[in-house]
Amino acid sequence: MLWAQVAIGKTYLQLKDYEKAISVAKKTLKRNRFNADAHDILAQAYQAITSGEKALEAIKEAIKLSPYSLPRHFKACEIGRDNEDLLLAASSSLAIWDLSKRTVHKNSLHWCGIIRSYLDIAEFAEDKKQRNKYQQEALLTLQRGKFDDHLQKIDRDFDISIFGKIVNARISAIDGKLIDAKRHLALSQNLLDEKYTDVPTAYIPDSINVMFKLGEFDDAVQLTALLESRDDELDQNSASMLRKQSQDAQKSLASYQQFNREGIQHYQEKDYERAKASFALAQGFAPVNTGVALNLLQCLLQIAVKEGKADANLINECKRLFKLIDDMTLKAPYKEKYVNLRDELSQYIGF
Repeated sequence: MLWAQVAIGKTYLQLKDYEKAISVAKKTLKRNRFNADAHDILAQAYQAITSGEKALEAIKEAIKLSPYSLPRHFKACEIGRDNEDLLLAASSSLAIWDLSKRTVHKNSLHWCGIIRSYLDIAEFAEDKKQRNKYQQEALLTLQRGKFDDHLQKIDRDFDISIFGKIVNARISAIDGKLIDAKRHLALSQNLLDEKYTDVPTAYIPDSINVMFKLGEFDDAVQLTALLESRDDELDQNSASMLRKQSQDAQKSLASYQQFNREGIQHYQEKDYERAKASFALAQGFAPVNTGVALNLLQCLLQIAVKEGKADANLINECKRLFKLIDDMTLKAPYKEKYVNLRDELSQYIGF
């Protein structure tokens, strides 16, 4: 009985006995090569034993045989992302939206997933032409969303214009325009705080993506913790993307935290030159991080006070840091600290 063999194969998957799962799935396919569930089992088992190419081949075959399964497309997104087949992830993201929007599984998060998948392709594109192509696809999808009746009926409280600012932040980050990305992101987060008591899940995955790119690790960790507290709301596609990105960012996050801690310790010991060096190293891993920029400015102020003047190098460094923060929408504690530092440094630097 094929259904029983499929059930046994799925049970072996749950037991993490992947070789037996593969064996059962292959026997099932010998009897019926059109059994999509058996291909699903193969895909998941091969992925678990890091046979990525075989996993991709199996999940693509399963989709070809049975293209109307939401769980299958979610799994395809996960396997595609893990094996850098972002085109598969994009096509399945589109299928997830098309399949879910008329069902009880409808969610604006699935529509956001289409745009996210296009931006993922753009981010890892080998040439500028392909990057531009998928950035434009993302922007076109965003534009069409303004006139999508299904999206508006699914989530009347979803604000496409705010999500558009997050998308623009991602595009700027992909293009290496980190200050522009920071400006778009800061504006979007401020608008979210003004409009919602609790930030809806749909906006969070791409916000975290940009935060990691900019080195705003503290904000990224805070939003990640918020998502974990409402884990049932996050779809598998978004969870897979965030899990991979978090893993990729761990080394940079650890280095940033280490050097930032060292800088704070040196500053408290009034060793401002060493504090400056440590904060500069932290900034190497968090290029436009607001907290680190303010810490550096604070060190430069103390050095200027100690010497009673600001030399050319110090002035140039201050101007570079001011450029990272000026005209940004800052959180209240950062804003107060920035205004105070700017006023004090103005005694040594001509703006």
